[in-house]
Amino acid sequence: MMTTVFQQLQQARKQHALVNLYQASQEIIYTGYVVALDQTAVVLDTYDDGGLRDGAVLVTLPVISAVTLSGQDLTNMAFRIKNAQLEQFIKLTPQPLFFSPQQPLLPQLLRQALRQQYFILLNVTTAAGFLEGVVQKIEQEQFTFKVFDKFDFSQQRVVTLPFSALQIVELQGKELSLAGKFVREVPSRQHCTEIAYTVPDAITRQLQLAQQKQQLVMFYTLNDQDSFYVGKVNTLNKTSVVFNLLDMNGQFGGYILLRLAEIQTLFTQADYLQMMAYFAAVNRERHFTKQPVLNDERLFDGGTDLFAALIQQARVLARVLRVRLRQSTDTFIGIPLQFDGNLVTLQDLTIPEAAEDLSAQEPVSFSVADVGELAFDYLDAYLTERQLKENGAL
Repeated sequence: MMTTVFQQLQQARKQHALVNLYQASQEIIYTGYVVALDQTAVVLDTYDDGGLRDGAVLVTLPVISAVTLSGQDLTNMAFRIKNAQLEQFIKLTPQPLFFSPQQPLLPQLLRQALRQQYFILLNVTTAAGFLEGVVQKIEQEQFTFKVFDKFDFSQQRVVTLPFSALQIVELQGKELSLAGKFVREVPSRQHCTEIAYTVPDAITRQLQLAQQKQQLVMFYTLNDQDSFYVGKVNTLNKTSVVFNLLDMNGQFGGYILLRLAEIQTLFTQADYLQMMAYFAAVNRERHFTKQPVLNDERLFDGGTDLFAALIQQARVLARVLRVRLRQSTDTFIGIPLQFDGNLVTLQDLTIPEAAEDLSAQEPVSFSVADVGELAFDYLDAYLTERQLKENGAL
C-alpha cells in the first residue's frame, strides 16, 4: 500500500498534476500540487474550494489512505483554479517554502515555521488531536509548541512534542495567517465569559438586539452539534431570520435563511467571536471583505414568506441553493426545477458528477414547510452555476 502511495505522489510531482489526498481516520481531503516528497512525508501547495491557493500542508505517508490524480472532483477543482484567475479573485500569495532533498522534510518545515514564526495547525497522534499555535524551540527529535485555543483564550499552554507524534502540519493558509496576526497584534486579548441563549423567546429577543446593533453572533442549529455559523442579522420576522454569514477567514460567506425554531444555541459573546470580529476588521482594512463576484448588500422583505420567495426566485433565475430539511442533518445542493407554492422539485447537484451532467442525479421533492435552512449566494453556489453554464448544462 505504502509503495503505491509514494509512487503515485512521485508521478504527480513529475507531471505537476493536481492531486487529492485522502486520509483513513478523517474526512478532510487535501487538494493541491506536490512540492516536496521523501520516504516519510509529502508537502502540498493546497487549494481551497474557491480555487485559490491556501497555504501548504505536510502529510506523513502512513496517514494517507489514497491518492487520486484524476476524477470529477479534480476536474471541478481545475475549473475553479482557472476561474479564480480569470475573475481575479482576491488572494494571498504565501512565501515559498524551501526543502533540501538531503534532509527529512518534517524538521525542515518546522525550522521554517520557527524562523518565520508561522501560526500552524498540527494533527498529533496523542490524545490532543488538533493543536494550533507557534513553534518556540526545536531540539534533536522534539520541539516546544505554544498552543493557542481560539475558543478559549484562558487555555493557553506550552507543550513539548516528539517529531514522531506529528501526522499533519498545515501552515500559511488564510485562516492560520489571520489567527497568527491576531495572536501577535492583540497580546492583551482578554478571555470573555460566553453568553449563550437556548430559550426560543430569549433567542428572538437577542436577534432583535443584534440586528439593531449590527453585532456579530454565533449559533448552532438543532441538527448539528459539530458545526456552527457566525454572522450578522440581515432580516428578522416572527418565524425566520436571514443572516449575512462570515466564512472562517472573516470574509462574506453568503446568506442563510433559518426558521427560528432551528436555532438551538445563540452566542452573543465568546472568544471565537472576538477573533472573528478582528478578522473582519483586518479584511475591511485590506478591502478583502468578499470575492468580487458576490453581492453582500442584498435586502429582503421580512413581510413575505421568505422561504417561498427565495425558492421561487432561484427557480426563475436557475440559482443553486443548499437546503436542509427541518430536524434533519440531510442537506441537498441543487436548483429548483418546479415550485407550486408548496411542493419543491430540486435538481440534486450534491455529487461531483452533476457539475458536468445535470441528469447524473435524480431530482428530489419536498414541501416548502419542511425546509429548515436555506443557504444561497455563497461562493460555492456561484462556482457550481459557472461550471454548469460553461459545460452548457444550464
